[in-house]
Formats: sequence, C-alpha cells, structure tokens
Amino acid sequence: MRKHLGWKNLFLLGLVAEKDRYGYELKKLLIDYYNFYGITMTTIYRSLKMAERNGWLQGQPRPGEKNEQYLYSITPAGREKLAQEVAYYLATDELCLLREFNTALRFRCVLSEDEVRRALTLRRQKLTEKIERAKLFLDGADPSPGGHESAKHAHDHRVAERDWIDRYLSGIN
Repeated sequence: MRKHLGWKNLFLLGLVAEKDRYGYELKKLLIDYYNFYGITMTTIYRSLKMAERNGWLQGQPRPGEKNEQYLYSITPAGREKLAQEVAYYLATDELCLLREFNTALRFRCVLSEDEVRRALTLRRQKLTEKIERAKLFLDGADPSPGGHESAKHAHDHRVAERDWIDRYLSGIN
C-alpha cells in the first residue's frame, strides 16, 4: 500500500483547499492543468469519497437538486494531510515523482516559507548526491548500449532541477 497520496489525490485535495468545489469542476481542472482527458467521474468521486472517509474532505449535497451534487470542502485534518504531502513531495528526489513535485509546488502555500526552504534544500542535497554518483558512472566504463544516453538524460534532468531550486531559493532569501 502506498504511504503517500499520488498526484491525482494530492491535486484534488489541494484544489478543494483553495476553495470549495464540485466534482465536475475538479475534472475540468484536471484536464486543464494536466491534459488528462482519460479520467472519469467515477475515478474522481472514488478519490473524493476516500478523502471523505479519511476525514480530509467533507461533502455537502447541493440543496434542491434532483441529481445530488456534492460540494466538497477541506477539513482541518485535510489541511494537515495536504501540508504533510506537499512537504514530502517537495523534499523527495525521485524522477518518477516529477508530476507529484509539480503538483506539490502548486500547493506550497499550505507551508511556511521556512518549511518550503527546508524541503527544497533537502531535495537539492539528494539531487547533488545523485549527480555526483552519475558523474562517476558517466566517466567510467562504457555501459550497455543505450545505458549511457539514459544515464546522461537523467543526469541532465537532475542538474536542471537543481539549478531551478537554486534560483527559487535565492529568490526567497
């Protein structure tokens, strides 16, 4: 079982933290921000109901509607969970979590400036360690065909991200 929310649940929780929202509005925002056209309302409502069961969101039916539409609002526990998740994804260093990192970046407003700085400093440290290890690999023996190009691509991505973090951190000091 996954310990942390994935990007979709992180995104949904963050959008409801910005303002109370309906499910269809959330679907539209997923499409607008991520060009994620394949997501269904069933998937969104399943995520919203999971967040409700965990006490992170509260859904209220719209009064007087034939088809029950629920307006979702975030609870204090949901704000706390969102802050924990944002801090985690800002600090993690895995390339495969880039979508979650970008989503966490959008909702960094739930953290103080010091918490954002600490998380990004930790991420920068981990990226630097991986960059140094990759340099040893890239300067070493020729790996299997295609391996060098793949390692070079990952190395370049990490360097670009570390440079972005440096620019971000220098802007908030």
